[in-house]
Amino acid sequence: MRFERLELNGDAGRLRIERERGSRKIWIDSSLHRPKRGKEADGWVLWELPNNATDKRILKLAKELQSRTDGKAGSADRIDEFFREMKRFIY
Repeated sequence: MRFERLELNGDAGRLRIERERGSRKIWIDSSLHRPKRGKEADGWVLWELPNNATDKRILKLAKELQSRTDGKAGSADRIDEFFREMKRFIY
């Protein structure tokens, strides 16, 4: 059994991690609940992460996603939660 979609809803935004059936590539969709005035275009971002992404790239993205979802920079443990979920979808 493999996960195909995970959705998280935080104080500042929503995050969806998804993989098409039969693909090891994942898509990450992040939207902010209340984007800053004049920065509405930054309110929604979509990333595509290939199955050969390095841990360094995944960790960098995990930091950004955690911050967008929670509304503030998180602890190493909190960022690690995002990192582990993303890794679980790739492998």
